[in-house]
Amino acid sequence: MSNHTGWNASISNAADLADNILEIDLYNATYPDWLEHPSLPNHTKESLKKEILVFGENHQIECAEYEPCRGMMAGYWLQNIVDYLQKLVNRKPTYKLIGYCSHTEITLAVMKLMYLLRSELTTSAGFVIEVREKSRDYEMRLLYHDPNPIDEHVIYQAEYAPELRNISDADNWMQVREFIDLVHPRAFSDWQARCGREAASSQCGVEAHDHRQLNVEKSVPARATHFTFVACVLVVQLFVAN
Repeated sequence: MSNHTGWNASISNAADLADNILEIDLYNATYPDWLEHPSLPNHTKESLKKEILVFGENHQIECAEYEPCRGMMAGYWLQNIVDYLQKLVNRKPTYKLIGYCSHTEITLAVMKLMYLLRSELTTSAGFVIEVREKSRDYEMRLLYHDPNPIDEHVIYQAEYAPELRNISDADNWMQVREFIDLVHPRAFSDWQARCGREAASSQCGVEAHDHRQLNVEKSVPARATHFTFVACVLVVQLFVAN
């Protein structure tokens, strides 16, 4: 890979190369000759491509898989989600639609903190939390959102871990209160204490968590019957393969 791209031989650069291949496929572009006709012994185009794609977003995925990194990356964001859900439960004015965008390691991490079974995310993929009022109470379900392919999007039922499955019904809906009780131990609001810091630093702050929130609609009364949270992976950078 290093010989043909001119990049240093590193896991990070291998991950960038994997991203290149995904973009080439997405836009139906032409593979570089060294990939189209590989000279590496015992490799075809498909087998070489498969081995490169293993490195795709390796660092980000490993962070989301590793529990301490996962919690630090997404616990603060999870607290924000819990806070808005709690407002619904308490029937306080809140937003009808809340949108978030972030990076793979943070979006994937918060999905795992919410007991969703997911091991990777592509750009603009993410999750949807749908909340509805039923019998004077609120219930919710979690969905996956995938781009498929360019400028088309698919939303479908998320795969629940056993912990989430245990509090959901046959149609994948659950009581908002029960969801909060389940995930709240994984959330935190005092990031400085979580990081072992005693005082604020001028070089790091809440923005270090890097989740960007967009409140799409003005505050509406809690009597509204349907609410939605949408989150996706932010487009960060596009590399061009040599």
